[in-house]
Amino acid sequence: ELFEEDSECEEPELVQVYLRLKPCNKPSSLYEIRSDRCLITSLDTTTAGHGRRTQHNVSKMYTFSHIFGPDSSQK
Repeated sequence: ELFEEDSECEEPELVQVYLRLKPCNKPSSLYEIRSDRCLITSLDTTTAGHGRRTQHNVSKMYTFSHIFGPDSSQK
């Protein structure tokens, strides 16, 4: 039976997310591939307030099931 008291629910399968970075002519300082699963993005931003400008570096880390770098083939 579908709803028997003895039955156990199976753990739901996690969603797998893959990233493929296309080849680029110039190296980018906007991201860094740390491993086959981890990507760090880095963006310089400027904020203005109270008559002065402040420069900030905003970095984020993203984790994927697998990262296919620019040197990966389609096969």
